Amino acid sequence: MKYKNRLIVPTLISTALFGTALNVEAEEMVKDEKATYSETTLEVSNAEVDDAEKEHYIEPKNGEPVKEEVPLEEIKTEDLSNDAGDNLENSLEEGTPQEDEGSLAKEPPNEPSTEPIETNAESPSDIDQANALEDEGEMGQTLSDEENKSTSDTSEAPDGTVLKETENVEPENGIEDSSVEETEEVHENEQPSSNQTNEYVDEELDRSEDSQSSEAVNAVEQGDTRESEEEELRKPKNDDSQNNGEDETSETGPELSTSDNADISEESKEENDNELISEDDVNSGESNENDEDVDKANVMKLEPTSLFSLMSAQKIDAASPVYTEASYAAKIASAINSGLYSPVTSKKGVNADFLLDKTIYVERKASYGGETFYRVHSSYEGAMQGWMRKNDLKLWKLSEETKNSQQYKLSRNNGGLLTDPWGTEKQYVKTLDSYKSNAIFKAEKTVKLGALTFYYGKLGQDYGWIQDTKVEEVKSPPVYSDARFAAKIDSAKNSGLYSPVTSKKGVNSDFLLNKTIYIEREANYGGETFYRVHSSYEGPMQGWMKKHDLKIWNLSTETNNTQKYDLTNHKGGLLTDPWGTKEQYVKALDRYSEDEAFQAEKTLKLGALTFHYGKLGTDYGWIQDTKVTPVQPSTPSPVINEVKYGISLDEAVDIQMGLRSKPQAWASGGGWRDATRSEVEYYLNPANHRTDVWDYTYLDLNRAQNISTVELNNKLLANKGILHNQGTAFLQAANTHGVNEVYLISHALHETGNGQSTLAQGVRLDENGNISKNGKLYYNMYGIAAYDHNPVLEGARYAQRMGWDTPAKAVIGGAQFISSGYFNRGQNTLYAMRWNPANPGTYQYATDVNWAYATARNLKNYYDQLGIRGQYYTRYTF
Repeated sequence: MKYKNRLIVPTLISTALFGTALNVEAEEMVKDEKATYSETTLEVSNAEVDDAEKEHYIEPKNGEPVKEEVPLEEIKTEDLSNDAGDNLENSLEEGTPQEDEGSLAKEPPNEPSTEPIETNAESPSDIDQANALEDEGEMGQTLSDEENKSTSDTSEAPDGTVLKETENVEPENGIEDSSVEETEEVHENEQPSSNQTNEYVDEELDRSEDSQSSEAVNAVEQGDTRESEEEELRKPKNDDSQNNGEDETSETGPELSTSDNADISEESKEENDNELISEDDVNSGESNENDEDVDKANVMKLEPTSLFSLMSAQKIDAASPVYTEASYAAKIASAINSGLYSPVTSKKGVNADFLLDKTIYVERKASYGGETFYRVHSSYEGAMQGWMRKNDLKLWKLSEETKNSQQYKLSRNNGGLLTDPWGTEKQYVKTLDSYKSNAIFKAEKTVKLGALTFYYGKLGQDYGWIQDTKVEEVKSPPVYSDARFAAKIDSAKNSGLYSPVTSKKGVNSDFLLNKTIYIEREANYGGETFYRVHSSYEGPMQGWMKKHDLKIWNLSTETNNTQKYDLTNHKGGLLTDPWGTKEQYVKALDRYSEDEAFQAEKTLKLGALTFHYGKLGTDYGWIQDTKVTPVQPSTPSPVINEVKYGISLDEAVDIQMGLRSKPQAWASGGGWRDATRSEVEYYLNPANHRTDVWDYTYLDLNRAQNISTVELNNKLLANKGILHNQGTAFLQAANTHGVNEVYLISHALHETGNGQSTLAQGVRLDENGNISKNGKLYYNMYGIAAYDHNPVLEGARYAQRMGWDTPAKAVIGGAQFISSGYFNRGQNTLYAMRWNPANPGTYQYATDVNWAYATARNLKNYYDQLGIRGQYYTRYTF
């Protein structure tokens, strides 16, 4: 390779000199072509997208056009030039709304807000400088130390967030891999230096002839390039349709050809014409007096960018665009921009002014030549217009569409129905003030654009997009139901009181803070739950509050309570309301004497707490059960009344054994059998009955013991099916019909299977006494008249005849039947009910010889649960 290079070098030098001669003629032709090409504008269309574009607009406020509002936070934040920065500052000063949860009257935010996805803080002037540096790198000139320094700057987002500019750091090996996705923006603006290009050539040359060979190779390549460009400059330029077709091939990377090289040379020259003019000249509108000299210099500098030798082919292939999907809404950041590129590999952009002041849309992203480009569409579903550089755009995330079949009503008439989400004044279908107030908007789909939400649907006869802040959901009427809770307001920061529940805004509820309030009604409205609150337990309604503003506890219904209590805890107070706070004291408990008694009248449960209402001293109020202790009456000695049989024991046994319905005993293997004579004698003879259980077979059942309803409910009836909390009914039955209340409860629990039987739960009968699902419920708590052949129907019909259509009526009415059916005949004990000592063999309640003892065992168990003993007994002897 070393000797071959020595022979080639003289030839390369000669070729380079010949190429220099051709360059003069190429310069003249480039100048002529420039004049024509600079007047040409390119409008790109996309054959794959519908050609029909929608109109766009900026929403006016109060009927007057306003400046476009700046989004709260962009995906790409820029350090704008002085003019652009002033415009941004002015826009913010004009009142870009910020989110304020505390003020319902304020206009909601109207700008997308999202975390930055890509940050590029280059200003337009920075772009020009970067492009100029790019050209210099392609010309093979070495960058100065200042130009290669890493830069770091900061940029402030519209919401005050300081964003750090990405740093451009040159790789150690000086070679950029353009096939890598631009997730690391430190490589974005780097271009290979002339040294890097020479190093690529030098690898094929001998190290000892490095300097001379490099210069010769560069000269030959420049000559070859100028020659090919001279031939292409004589050819006619491709028309617009050819450019349009190039975008399709650019998706997989353009194929480089000789015609491409000629276009690159001329387009690059025109691009540098603009880039090399100073920013002051652009702002002042003055022309460059040395245009001709500049053009020549630019052409000379740009010619080496097309190195199509075999040695450089590998680098060109590595620069093919890399495409990915993207979904953004965008606006062009400034009128000073690089324009539209089509295809993305084009060296110069065309005018993009027709897209200014409009929201445009991005569906594709390309990484090419160390830069990021986005393919922009003129409307949401409109034509593709070309590719734009990332730093020329402001971007916001655009979500996928979701279905939405909700109906809304128009609530604000400023702005317009939009052809595109977040459209500007140029993208109006029609202004909103042209529609009727509260006009119905039927939504079809929804998208999120940054922090904003837009609906697409039909308003009147028109279809379009509308921001969610312009409409209100059409809500169904409130649905009401009963509720019973105690509550406290969770926080001073709440939505307030609504009256009626359909009110749009709540009023101050501070006067209810630090108090227990009460709920009797619930409403579901607009997807939320509201409670109607009262300022005290039986106080006036104050309005409706949202569920999430309250802490609530279950509140039971009241039950009667006649128990007397001793005041044993003097902390806290007698309350105006159950679980009241200090603001709800009748009087502090420490102001009552030590021996003060509390006479209860009613009781309720509040969550897990129990409160009694009654009289303490001369005051009435509520007190928690932990503050008092039930007064236990002294238990007097039992009163026993002995009664002698009028016949002997043997005679009594003979009568029982001679009955047609023989006495029964439970067989050891299961089932019933006729009892033996000895078995009948054992259960009949009182002399055999000496235990506590047997004592309760002689308990007088026709005398009430006045046990409190609280004791009955808490200790005997809790969780007993239909009999739960029926203590008041049993106590009333005992006092009204003269029946022991513990016996009544024992009898009812036994007959109903702890309140679970069909007769206890109620049977529906029609007017003719037939079972019917539409009939009225009737209850039977003691199994009265439930004859064996059809106990449910017969027992229900008896309850219907007696009018027992509530559980309480069945408890009280059944007690009357027991009292009149047995007690009036002198059968007032379990023993008497089984054996009827006054008239043996008649009106006996059961045939089971063990019935009295088994029932007495349950009765004693209930007395033990109450912690008391029976008082009155009648004992029979022979």
